[in-house]
Amino acid sequence: MANIQVVRLISGEELLCDLAYNNGEYEIKNPVRIVMNVNKTNPSQVSFGFVDWLPYADLKHGITIK
Repeated sequence: MANIQVVRLISGEELLCDLAYNNGEYEIKNPVRIVMNVNKTNPSQVSFGFVDWLPYADLKHGITIK
């Protein structure tokens, strides 16, 4: 069962991911980074999108963070 959460890392990055907590460790699966895009001609218009987090890493089985 998926537990979709927004996670803020120490680096300031915000991830949308499937998060599990087991034995003092967090397991992150299917992470995407949330990015904000400000319209250059009209700064009051802001949109949000998703990009791959660690695009060159093999995260098929997730990543564990202590």
